[in-house]
Amino acid sequence: MKFKAKYKDLLFFLFILFLFFLYLDQKIVSFLKILQIDYKDTIFYIKIFANLTEKFYKIFIISSILIGIYNYIFENKILGKHLILGIIIAGILSQIKYLFGRARPKITIETLFIGPNLEYEYASFPSGHTLFIFTMAKIFSHQYTRYRYLFYFFALLIAIQRLIVLSHFPSDIMGGAFIGYQIGKLIIKRI
Repeated sequence: MKFKAKYKDLLFFLFILFLFFLYLDQKIVSFLKILQIDYKDTIFYIKIFANLTEKFYKIFIISSILIGIYNYIFENKILGKHLILGIIIAGILSQIKYLFGRARPKITIETLFIGPNLEYEYASFPSGHTLFIFTMAKIFSHQYTRYRYLFYFFALLIAIQRLIVLSHFPSDIMGGAFIGYQIGKLIIKRI
């Protein structure tokens, strides 16, 4: 029964992702581009938001590494293993976007996959930032349940930032969040 429930979640996610690929990605990105053209004042605020969230993201990565190492050596070996493993796996899997070769919305609003390459402009799906942050949010929220909403709120901010700076389509963000969350669950179950 549990296997069927997991299967249903995956199928539902793939259906929603397919819907975004075919229709909603273009609509949302077009809206964001028009918004930035028509309301030039918003670009200033978008840049401030983007810079702040990017700095927090980098601080979060460094903090996660340090907390993982510290916990593994001194405090909570299980949490340390979760964090270190999460950082390594999410860091590696966030690079699968180079295998898909999806064009970023800065280049085109079309769903365009060119296949494996090493160009940043064709590394959109899934969002690496989102994949990484949702993996870590799941792991941290498992250990510090009291602050789980804070971890997911921060993960959501990073995902929104990647969307509004037109680095990713909404489906890239959803894919990264889904994969990251699943990686976090898997790591927690395995250790």
